[in-house]
Amino acid sequence: MNDVERELRNRFARTEARLTGPDFAPAGAPSQLLRRTRRRQVSNVAIGICAAAAVVIASIAGVTALTRSSERRIPAEPEPFSPGAFGSAAAQPVSFEGLIADTDGALWSTTPGLTRFDPASGSFRTLTMAEDPAFDGVTDVAPSRKGGVWVLSPWYGPRYGGEQMVRRVDGEEILETSAPAPAYLSNIAEGPDGTVWASGGGGVFSWDGTSWLETPSEGGPAEAYATAVDTSGNVWVGIMPSGVSRFDGSAWTTWAADEVVLGRVWTIAPGPDGDVWVGGSGRVAHFVDGAWISYSSADLGLPANVMSIAIADGGMVWVGGEAIDGNPPTIARFDGTTWVPVVEGLEGDGGTEYTRVAATQQGIWATTNTGLFRLVGSRWERALPIRRPSDVMPPIAAAGADELWMGDWTAYGGVWRLQDDDWTHASESDGVPGGWLHDLAVSEDGTAWVAAKRGLSSFDGVTWERVASGEHTAIALGPDGEAWTASGNVEDWTVQPVGGAALPTLDALGTVSSLAVGAEDDVWAGSEGVWGLGGGLAHFDGEGWTRVEPIVDVEEPLVTDIQITPDGDVWVGIQIHRGRDGDPTGIVARYHDGTWTTFDEAQGIPLAAVNGDLELEATPDGQLLLATWDGLFTFRDGSWELLEGGRFTMLSVAPDGTVWLGGDGLFRIPAS
Repeated sequence: MNDVERELRNRFARTEARLTGPDFAPAGAPSQLLRRTRRRQVSNVAIGICAAAAVVIASIAGVTALTRSSERRIPAEPEPFSPGAFGSAAAQPVSFEGLIADTDGALWSTTPGLTRFDPASGSFRTLTMAEDPAFDGVTDVAPSRKGGVWVLSPWYGPRYGGEQMVRRVDGEEILETSAPAPAYLSNIAEGPDGTVWASGGGGVFSWDGTSWLETPSEGGPAEAYATAVDTSGNVWVGIMPSGVSRFDGSAWTTWAADEVVLGRVWTIAPGPDGDVWVGGSGRVAHFVDGAWISYSSADLGLPANVMSIAIADGGMVWVGGEAIDGNPPTIARFDGTTWVPVVEGLEGDGGTEYTRVAATQQGIWATTNTGLFRLVGSRWERALPIRRPSDVMPPIAAAGADELWMGDWTAYGGVWRLQDDDWTHASESDGVPGGWLHDLAVSEDGTAWVAAKRGLSSFDGVTWERVASGEHTAIALGPDGEAWTASGNVEDWTVQPVGGAALPTLDALGTVSSLAVGAEDDVWAGSEGVWGLGGGLAHFDGEGWTRVEPIVDVEEPLVTDIQITPDGDVWVGIQIHRGRDGDPTGIVARYHDGTWTTFDEAQGIPLAAVNGDLELEATPDGQLLLATWDGLFTFRDGSWELLEGGRFTMLSVAPDGTVWLGGDGLFRIPAS
């Protein structure tokens, strides 16, 4: 498996698995209507992986138009918790990865779905898995001469029961769909005649509207990526581990890295006169008149790798790329002789920057970690605010029908707050604890709580206050509204009410990743396991901790969530492995009158076969809700009933009964 394929597969796996680390779930008494969220803690290794993924993804915040344009599946008279009745899509920070301009001047990005932004009207349209599974983790996007863009669906493989296809989309609907791809593909481009070319781990293929054709293998690359087609119809690809190949319709020509004077290739852009620009490891190479001309990052004034190239009308070349070690985002233009950095007004956030650039009839556009920018004269001006969450959905905490808290799952941390469709952001400089954000909750009096790698903080509506230092991983609210937290590291964990005495130390549970508090200090703690330690469930009865086995012959269940309903029943979401190499299976267990009962597929829950994390919550009237990768369920009359299909990884209920869901977009179901 090559590096590109491994990188893409890992990214999809992270999205699918939501990082198989522990789940940090604030689970208190539903009678107090916890406004809370859950997140999945990651080990230090997973944190590094996710932080790397975070630098290639951005999000847009505070765009009221998003609410209007992305609403879907809204019944005329919604009746919450009835099968088929679903609420509206909410305004949300939509993540941006890359920046593609189509022939009409609209800007496109891959997100939790696929987003189209029209600079002329300022409108958004987001296509997600709700419209088609193809939009759940788009692999690549390329403009089409017929309008809209070609979309390469994710590669899930037989394990996920999916097939890769190419679809043409205009922002409202799918216009064309190819047959299943013959091999793993990572990049696509359209030729002058409308043929779609695709490359990946299996080589290079073309879709002519009827069938997939494989290019001749003799002289061609076995693995290819960064596909582009020049004005003469020649197909250009980057090859593994370095170098460039060109297919002229019958034969291949390949230039090794030393001939191109360029290492790994990240992007290819054809020029207007048959020339080709290639960007990669610290350089840009230009193929013109049969020869290569190479420019170093020093020539360009860029601090690192070139990841994006745009060629404007008239032939002006613009490049942007990866800036590391705290270097600011930088874009350079080439006037035919000299490279000139164009940076005034371009803002970053001090971390690793992935700067993208695109050219449309309306001008030159760029994205950085902190925004979408448009070049006005010689200065960049902010067009839309953007942030970069990771590809893993962050925690949410519902406070009401028009108020929600969401974690910022990036290396930079912080939290978002939604009020009346407007998003605001708070970071460590505002008093939010730094490091990886583990958990969120909102108390009955409106106090927001944030648990993170470097502490616990509260927000009273005006000021953030650091309540405690050290790593805090879970928050729960007791029946009296008191906030409880779990803190510590790996095997040495402490559970206590905020400002109160700590319970006896909880040992050998791995990581406390979910917490629930019932009446009279009836405390439950769960773990999904970490660093080779198994998970588990423990109960504190007022005197001491006891390890609990909710499933027969499963000593260390991987606990994803805990919920205590108003009637005192304890519900636990669990992963178990069936067989040595089997994938985790989701199971729900209920503790009622001293007896455990388990529910799985046999009881009407079509749980995902891979990493079936389960999120539990109760409504004000005590109705239990379960969010899974296969939909939202409720437990009614002794069995599980599907309320709405879709992939949901976040679930939170506000005191007024509003249900918030996240995963396949961000949705809210109004209270009855």
